[in-house]
Amino acid sequence: MTTGTAVGTATIVTRVRERARRTPEAVAMRHKDFGIWQEVTWAAYWTQVELVAHALLALGVEPGDRVAVHAENRPEWLYTDLGTVAARGITVGLYPTNPPAEVAYLLADSGAKILVAEDQEQVDKALAVLGECPELRRIIYLEPRGIRGRYDDDVLMSWPELLALGAEHGAAHPGAVERSMAEAEPGDVITLIYTSGTTGPPKGVMLTVANVEFAVRTLVEGGGFTSRRRRNTISRCRTCRCATSPSGRSPCGSTRRPGCR
Repeated sequence: MTTGTAVGTATIVTRVRERARRTPEAVAMRHKDFGIWQEVTWAAYWTQVELVAHALLALGVEPGDRVAVHAENRPEWLYTDLGTVAARGITVGLYPTNPPAEVAYLLADSGAKILVAEDQEQVDKALAVLGECPELRRIIYLEPRGIRGRYDDDVLMSWPELLALGAEHGAAHPGAVERSMAEAEPGDVITLIYTSGTTGPPKGVMLTVANVEFAVRTLVEGGGFTSRRRRNTISRCRTCRCATSPSGRSPCGSTRRPGCR
């Protein structure tokens, strides 16, 4: 589907695209499907990301719009995350254990336009609070069991339908995703990570293209994984996905979001 390479700011998405071009048949990730390990090559990875990006553009996602993901770790999480960045949107992650009240708060506070929900449980939560989320236009579900053939709501769309929409948009607008990626800027916010809310309502922490690029250069290109002099680790803290030093300091410069509207 890709028609060419437009020059622009380096992002996590351009890195995946270039890796797919350099080593298309190399394995990018493995995941279990019914207990059997499945391999995803870099070429297949990029194809899925590009399809999702085209689909999001077709659904009206514009630069700065938020796309939420409410699912366990799985390939579709990554495809949605990077597809959102390719469309210059902002990914918002929700914990699978978030109850409906928290789902309502996170979706409304972030102003999420699209939600990717894993299964019937997460779809039910979103539908129950739909009236409290005025910006939410579409709910894409990954697992059809309990939903397909039983739910009749125009807001719902299956994952295969999303990919089909992406293929259709890509055929009609073959250079749209590349142009969007080329327009990215270092200051673009690409993800909102909400705090735990222990001292008040959760607050969205903004990570930009530049923040993530710093982490990539530090960990991958700067020897962060292998150098004995750099004992960086990956933070699992919800407020920061970047590298942290032994002192616990984050070098990414993440910024607490005052309000995302």
